[in-house]
Amino acid sequence: MNGLRLLITEECQYNCFYCHRKEGICSLEELTEERLLALCSALAGTGFSRAEITGGEPLLYPGTAGLVRALKEQCGFREVYLTTNGVLLSQYAKALKDAGTDGVNIHVDTMAAEDFSKSTGREQMLNDVLNGIWGAVAADLSVTVTSAIHQYSLGNCAVMAGLAKQMPVTVRFASIGAENDAAMKELIMQKIQILCGGNRKIENGIIRPNGWKGCITFGNGITGAFGMEKAVLLGGNVYAV
Repeated sequence: MNGLRLLITEECQYNCFYCHRKEGICSLEELTEERLLALCSALAGTGFSRAEITGGEPLLYPGTAGLVRALKEQCGFREVYLTTNGVLLSQYAKALKDAGTDGVNIHVDTMAAEDFSKSTGREQMLNDVLNGIWGAVAADLSVTVTSAIHQYSLGNCAVMAGLAKQMPVTVRFASIGAENDAAMKELIMQKIQILCGGNRKIENGIIRPNGWKGCITFGNGITGAFGMEKAVLLGGNVYAV
């Protein structure tokens, strides 16, 4: 086990219909920075070399970029990643890059404004997310864009996949365990096939259309885009999930 997922806040601007956040769950907000870094240093000393900062929305936690820097410089993590909804990312992309962030996983299910609102329970945040994606690419961060597969995202999946044609990003379609999951994945694959004219390579589950700047893959869940082990740090305790 060498990948640790750090939940630093339960706060989020969204109210996604499939979210399983639990009210009252403790988070790292309750820890002092000194205690937090001591815990992370101890975990790094037991073999954890990679960390993914997540939430909630981690960019609502004060000083996320500083936490990235401390995890690498003080605690000894070799790689540190961030999973975010992207709403605030354009403001922090350069700071995250300068702090040593190795990659960001941006969760956005659809580029269609109406379906975005149905999925997240929020309106007029989609442009902020798009600016976050562009800002992260411009800051030269390694970018994964994750779209959860469900009824509000399926109709726009070709547009989501097309991001990988325009930008050097990985577009990741993530299962959330819907009953018709297999059928929806098959439909997405068909649309990708049409979009790239069948001209693509598939290696280790990664679809690389010829001439595209990025690639496409499938996974499970919103987190986990960077292959972290299933461990979460909550309020000073490590839970295997």
